[in-house]
Amino acid sequence: MQLATTKMIAEKDGAIGWMIFNAPERRNALSYEMRLAMLDILDEFERDDTIRVIIMRGAGDKAFASGIDLSPSEKDQLAISQTADQPAWVSVSSFALKLSRSH
Repeated sequence: MQLATTKMIAEKDGAIGWMIFNAPERRNALSYEMRLAMLDILDEFERDDTIRVIIMRGAGDKAFASGIDLSPSEKDQLAISQTADQPAWVSVSSFALKLSRSH
């Protein structure tokens, strides 16, 4: 999947959609461009009937994601306002957490 930023990576592996936060130098802090890319990735995975689960992980070995990037150039940007229908799994080292939207 082609994205507008290299700070997010989307991969498909069978029924698994991988969403990778790729800004380890900032401990994967979520910039505005990363949040927009997340929406694109979620939209793509939601349109693909073969994707049964989404796993999110952070690049590097320091942090999964440190949260929203609060640097001065990022402070006025909007946060993510939608999610995909598929369950999302967050992989942090050997720990996994299931996230799902209640209906």
